[in-house]
Amino acid sequence: RVLGMSLPTRTGTPAFAQGRRVLKINATHFWILAAEDDDPTRELALALSPEIGTLTPLSHSRICIRVQGLAARDVLSACIPLDFGIDAFPVSRFASTGLHHTPVLIERTGEDRFDIYANRTFAHSIWQWLADAALGISDNG
Repeated sequence: RVLGMSLPTRTGTPAFAQGRRVLKINATHFWILAAEDDDPTRELALALSPEIGTLTPLSHSRICIRVQGLAARDVLSACIPLDFGIDAFPVSRFASTGLHHTPVLIERTGEDRFDIYANRTFAHSIWQWLADAALGISDNG
């Protein structure tokens, strides 16, 4: 337990506590997602000992692009090799994947709403890929 939260035991499904989401990214890495005005960094730093783990704040190194609407799944499917059907990728599910050779983490935050987290340095190219995919969907359909 960290900050009164139980850590998730498997990747892909977040844990929720105190308005925060905890994502197990791989066997030894977790992300804590919180509201913009809720910075748990100091609280976490005090709670962690070297035996438990270390803290690396990523807030300023990542961007979040939200894709939402009826065509969101089609747009994402044009760029990302995942099944975005509601049964295969339900609300609250997340996955680490790639978007045109760029590592991203994508989380389904609503039936037709997805958040894409990526390194800030790739924000423009990811935005371009998504915009091009959306234009392709609208041209075809």
